Amino acid sequence: MFAPAHVDGHSLVILQRRDGWLGPAFSVEEHGYLEDDGETLSLVRGERRRELTDDERVSFMIVRADTMIAECRGFDLFLVQ
Repeated sequence: MFAPAHVDGHSLVILQRRDGWLGPAFSVEEHGYLEDDGETLSLVRGERRRELTDDERVSFMIVRADTMIAECRGFDLFLVQ
């Protein structure tokens, strides 16, 4: 699990998994930057702000160069719902 202070300022994409004809596919549900105010970790995009739950935070995964999910490219972290 990432500590909120360690992910503050990093980009996050939240994906929804869908099963398709050719196997799993993903769609972007939300994305933005993580902001830790010392009490809560929020996903921020423009004027929109959403507090993230501890369950979501423990599911963060790092986007690596060999990540096969195209929707993750350009982000630091991802979460599949």
